[in-house]
Amino acid sequence: MKTLITGMTAPQASKKYAERSVSFAGLLSSALSTKLHSSEICAPSFGMTRDALEDYDLVFVGLSPLTSVAANHAYAALWVINEMRDSPKLRLFLDAPDPGKIAHSIHAMQESPAAMFKPFYSARPFYAQARTPETAAKIHGAVNYLNSYTWAETLYPILPWGNQGKVASALPPHAVNSLRAVNLDSLIFDRVHDVETFSSSDGSRFWVVDDVKSRWAASVQATMKTNVVPMKEHKGWADRDVLAQMSQGVGALIAPSKPTGSWWTPRVAQSIGVGVPVVTDWRESAILGDPWMDLAVTVDEMNQARRDSLAAQQKDSYLSSITPKGKALEYLLDTLLLSSK
Repeated sequence: MKTLITGMTAPQASKKYAERSVSFAGLLSSALSTKLHSSEICAPSFGMTRDALEDYDLVFVGLSPLTSVAANHAYAALWVINEMRDSPKLRLFLDAPDPGKIAHSIHAMQESPAAMFKPFYSARPFYAQARTPETAAKIHGAVNYLNSYTWAETLYPILPWGNQGKVASALPPHAVNSLRAVNLDSLIFDRVHDVETFSSSDGSRFWVVDDVKSRWAASVQATMKTNVVPMKEHKGWADRDVLAQMSQGVGALIAPSKPTGSWWTPRVAQSIGVGVPVVTDWRESAILGDPWMDLAVTVDEMNQARRDSLAAQQKDSYLSSITPKGKALEYLLDTLLLSSK
């Protein structure tokens, strides 16, 4: 079986990105490859005609708000969707919080097609070609499909405490029955074991935070005396750098995302995978039990042995709440109607 994974953003369509950092597209590709399916991640292009795409058994296209600065590959990704819109091989996927922005941008572009090609987007690949009448018509054909027709089966990652109902309500009504929530975090724990980390000690007096701009993180930090640093200091850091930083921390602050509730992030599995306890919105994570209900100030006051124990308990309860690796892969393939043999 041959599968193609592409999309509108770098995390969705870059093999290099997937090699450096955990992404949903990368996990999806790894899962398919593990079950002996050939999986290719690459950027979309207007050269991906229907005939060329039919060489694949499945074609995954990642969605992002069309107006997002990160959606550099939006034009070509929409082209691919339009080429495959009536093919049973098409699959869509979401990988970022607030999918309501996707629905809003699709509707806005349907209402005002010219806005898709404003000079503001001139740095996007294939901008000039996208504006030609024939190509623009196909791009708007995909916008119309997403805005008005039943979507192809659409995958998205979810935390054990994720709210599927809120995700569904944020998208167009005709997309709801196509949504499939999956958790492939068991693959993340395998990757964590292959990266060098550093044991923290009572001398390590900093927390790591995934989103330094989060109001939630700022409010939590105000309750503690311990310094807070970013998990990822700058864009050049790969996951090995993030994990090294993480492993030396007192704990990890994982900011909940709104309005759909906490969106999936690999940082939860990575943190507990390197033995660092996670603090997030306990009102959501409490579904996993007592180890997920501590406040940051409580964890901050623990000694290192107690924090190590807490991280171990969190890992145990987390692994118990997600589908084991083998069954997760089988579920994924069953969902995609693929044979695992």
